[in-house]
Parts: sequence; structure tokens; C-alpha cells
Amino acid sequence: MRALIWISLLALPACRPEVASPPVAAAPPDPVIAETPAPASEPAVADDGCTPFVEADVVSEAYLRGVAKLEESRDGEHYRVQPFEAGVGALKVAAVNGHLKAQSLYGRTLFGVMFTNDAPTREEREAYVTAVLFLRVAAKAGESEAEGYLPGLTAELGATLEPPLDSLPEGWAHEAFERADKWIECHGLPTPSAD
Repeated sequence: MRALIWISLLALPACRPEVASPPVAAAPPDPVIAETPAPASEPAVADDGCTPFVEADVVSEAYLRGVAKLEESRDGEHYRVQPFEAGVGALKVAAVNGHLKAQSLYGRTLFGVMFTNDAPTREEREAYVTAVLFLRVAAKAGESEAEGYLPGLTAELGATLEPPLDSLPEGWAHEAFERADKWIECHGLPTPSAD
């Protein structure tokens, strides 16, 4: 009987139907095509370098739209996601293009919401760096709400950070300060606008 079981077990692999090999994976996408950004619905945005700003009326309109969307997004102590994201996006367009009030409001809003909600994550690095970048620019320009928002925003690069900036992951605040100082070097300190 044992011999019959062993023979049956040895014969089982021979009875299995042939399995097709898995399909060959397609070649990875062309990196140039894969990295091409989708067309933006916002106007062109200047980068942290010395790219010229978009027209002043476009910047002013983006700031006003951002403020309106932030107000629309308020739901008690919280924000509704879609209008909040639209508001922050419009404020970023204005901030990047030199609008002082937008720089302050964008930085305070984004930093405050993210920092209050949870500890910083790697995925949020760019958002935190950009928020602190524009807070620093606005504080150095003398915008009162930015100046008083986070202690040490106008400190020299490399100075000991104060709370809550010292609780950001290593290098984030330093990167934000460097990028802010480069932005100021390229564009000068922003000045208050009529809106």
C-alpha cells in the first residue's frame, strides 16, 4: 500500500497541465514622456529662481480668488477639501509671483493646517518647505502677521531653530531658508499691494 501511495505522489507532477509562463513586462515608459506635467489650469507660475513674474493683474486676481476660496472652505474649525485646495493653489500662484499678503497667508495657512493635523511626513516635505519659504520672505519684508507667526523666521541661515521650526525633519527649515534667501536675491523684498 505504501508503495502505491509513493508511486501516486510521484506521478502527480507528471499529470499537471502545463502552465504558461507569465507575460513579459512591458518596457518602462519613456522617462521624458512619463515626467511631462499635465497642463495647468492656473496661469504660469514663476519658480524659486529668477523667472519673471506674471502680469500684476493676474497675480492680484489669484490672491483675491485664493482668499475667497479659503473663506468658502471654512467649516467651523475645519476646512472643506476642494475649496481649501483651490484657495491654497491660487494663493501659491500669487505668492510665487511676489504678492506679499499672499506669501504670508499661503505660508501661515498651509503650515498651520499641516502642522496642526499631524506630524510632518516625507510626502509633505515640499509643501512644508514652500510654506516656510514664503513665510520667511514675507517676514523679512516686514509683513506683520508673518513676522509674528513663527519665531526665528528672519534668523540668519544656520542659526539655531526655535519651536516649532526645530521640530521639522532635519534639513527642511534650512532648505526653506536657503530658497527664501535665493528668492529675495533674485526678486528683492516684496512690497505691499493695494489689494
